[in-house]
Amino acid sequence: MISHLGYWRFLVEKLVVPFEKHELSTTVSLGVIEASGQPSAKALIQKADANLYKAKQLGRNRVVGPYLNCA
Repeated sequence: MISHLGYWRFLVEKLVVPFEKHELSTTVSLGVIEASGQPSAKALIQKADANLYKAKQLGRNRVVGPYLNCA
């Protein structure tokens, strides 16, 4: 899973979007969680959201979650 997330982050970073006479670069920040047991959907979303905010605080193009802090 971790290598897949890093790969997708890399692909998004390399993506260039043509817009009018410009080329826009892209990045992605992801908040990832690991679910065990039977947590509620609300609890899962709150954990993922917290990791997303951590990723954004660390800068662009990050993946943050359990065992992860990838740039």
